[in-house]
Amino acid sequence: MPLSKQQEEIWEGIEERLRGELLDNRMRIAVIKIEDVDDEEMSTVDKVHKFMEETTERTDKKANVIGTTELWERYIEWNYNENKKTMKEGDHIGTLNGKNRVLTSNVMGKILTDLLYKKHNNKVEGKQTRGFGYLKYKSEADNSISVKEFMEKYTERTNSLKDRIVIKKLLPRFYDEYPERYGLEVFIKKLNRYGYHTKPAKEIQKTRGKYGNEVLKKVGEPVQCVLKVALRPDFYKNYNEAWGLI
Repeated sequence: MPLSKQQEEIWEGIEERLRGELLDNRMRIAVIKIEDVDDEEMSTVDKVHKFMEETTERTDKKANVIGTTELWERYIEWNYNENKKTMKEGDHIGTLNGKNRVLTSNVMGKILTDLLYKKHNNKVEGKQTRGFGYLKYKSEADNSISVKEFMEKYTERTNSLKDRIVIKKLLPRFYDEYPERYGLEVFIKKLNRYGYHTKPAKEIQKTRGKYGNEVLKKVGEPVQCVLKVALRPDFYKNYNEAWGLI
């Protein structure tokens, strides 16, 4: 969408000052692109800004990184609840997800960059995480103990590294019983907070050997697991088979 005459005049003033300052420091503009932001996009940017102000706070440590995908997943849940507050009788249920929707984590990253959050990569659980530095969650925004309650109810700690659970297999059951919709990264941080050790590892399955003895076998590619824990029998009790875990 082309810029209006007023926008063009504003940009010309900015460009003139920018080119002068860059040249004073032996730099020049190579490629730059200016686009108009329509009302709908601006509304979504404002909504994301409100979300960040309510749920995060800036720090002075570059290493305080929150992943872009994690922020995006949290925004989706937050935006759903915000839209629900203003939903009127007769409104279509689809508006809860559709209003101020951010389609992908890449779009979320672009919006946060426009809002002057600083990109930074860091390793979380040995995995490179792309996100934004100098940032952490506000304590009041992340004080739920649902993950702790869930783990105590359905798992038991052991002393063996052979006992491990693929974290993605825990999430569907967790979503069945609790309102939080944490993504994988947030769930891992919660586990770590309560003393559970997590790392990428191959899943271990029990099979029968040649002579009928029980054999433990590592299968598949390394995935995020919680270690030294085993599932209690109640985990599968009255469980929805549609999740494909039984």
